[in-house]
Amino acid sequence: MEEQGALGLHSESTKTRRRSPLAVALLKSDVIESLGMMRVEGDPVEGLASAIAEIVPYPLQQIRENVTKWVKDGLLAYDVRDGRLIWSWS
Repeated sequence: MEEQGALGLHSESTKTRRRSPLAVALLKSDVIESLGMMRVEGDPVEGLASAIAEIVPYPLQQIRENVTKWVKDGLLAYDVRDGRLIWSWS
């Protein structure tokens, strides 16, 4: 079913999708890309969440929960190159 919205036609799935303010902040400022290569130490998700928490004004727990969800959903992933992690949006 489609409904007419203020900006045109929207599918029901698009209408119900919500944007995360944290994701918008990370994307807008290219935070993930700016981290570059990270050391492999312990849990990669925890390392990424800690690095993000030093850059954006969000609680570490919220960042950790969002990063975990995005990784699980396949929206965020990392590669290991030369013994270092490189995170990117998928």
